[in-house]
Amino acid sequence: MASLDLDIGTLKSRLVEVEVDNPLYSRAHDGKSANPRKTTARLNVLESAIVSMHNKGKIDDVQYEAAGRFRALGETCGAAGARAIDYSQVRVDGARSGGGTSDRRINAQQQLEDCHKFLDRAVGPDAFKILWEVAVKGNALSELRLPRRATDKAGILVQVSLNKLAEHWCLAPRTNHEHSRHAA
Repeated sequence: MASLDLDIGTLKSRLVEVEVDNPLYSRAHDGKSANPRKTTARLNVLESAIVSMHNKGKIDDVQYEAAGRFRALGETCGAAGARAIDYSQVRVDGARSGGGTSDRRINAQQQLEDCHKFLDRAVGPDAFKILWEVAVKGNALSELRLPRRATDKAGILVQVSLNKLAEHWCLAPRTNHEHSRHAA
């Protein structure tokens, strides 16, 4: 896997070529060289802390999938960051631009509330907060400004939390209780 490091101003990225499912694949034309099942794409491994942890082998594929699902719930709830105001949308009866809260957003909020309660019981009171900072906000553990020992503990807390969520969401059966694929 070749990587390309870019450092433009404050924008840092490390692009790595990965193999992904071809979004244009068609079963009707299976077997033809112009219709491969897999294709290569470039992935910025510095995009988020979770991608970086996965690339370094600190979390496995199932934990990565659980983190992606957790992040998607957070983004659905509006944690994707600041957005530009769309002045082209017409307000009716003084309603908020965007039409209010969708059923999808309410469902995501309920699922996150369930995750919060579940992680509090299964892992501890700080698990949800640390996982939110890392998986949803994209902060690296070093950016949380914790002492060294607390940073190490937070890394383990992220791994255990992702294991518990993967089990809770039945993403894959776990036969052992390893924290990562490199555990001894």
